[in-house]
Amino acid sequence: MVEEPQRKVSQHDGQRELVLSQEEVSLLDAAGLLERPLPRPDGIDPVAEARLQREAMVASAMSIQDTAELLGVGVSEIEEMIEGRTLAVLEVDGHQLVPRFQFSDDGLVPSFGEIYRLTDPNLPVLTFYRWFILPSQDLPSESEDRDLSPKEWLNANFDPTDLYLAARCLPGGW
Repeated sequence: MVEEPQRKVSQHDGQRELVLSQEEVSLLDAAGLLERPLPRPDGIDPVAEARLQREAMVASAMSIQDTAELLGVGVSEIEEMIEGRTLAVLEVDGHQLVPRFQFSDDGLVPSFGEIYRLTDPNLPVLTFYRWFILPSQDLPSESEDRDLSPKEWLNANFDPTDLYLAARCLPGGW
């Protein structure tokens, strides 16, 4: 009778996970079964790129007070917007910072809160940011020979309902 090897189980953040041996990890990797970011044709490491994007987002983010001054409202209104998920916020070292990507020259991007509120509350701000600023083939521009990003779409005052389904479908831990 062959005895089944003992499995190590670790406990992390209330979640149990199986600890694999290096040999088991190597076999899974060789079979292509380990979850890794897809390689990019330009050779840029997607994990390093995400780290740099987040660092840039944090470096340019505003305090709650600065955001209130920019929008001409009180701090309590900004806090209500954050609580109601109509304003994206980053948690950094116990402080809330408001990323600038959700603003245009005239203040908050039109219908931003309407769209952001539709996303999963567990969606990382960086994931939303990437979707929001990158051109989408679902948003063609009739006046330009290119696709628009959701941010450009909203700034051009196109119908925000065209973004509802896409916002709801963003991955976020459902």
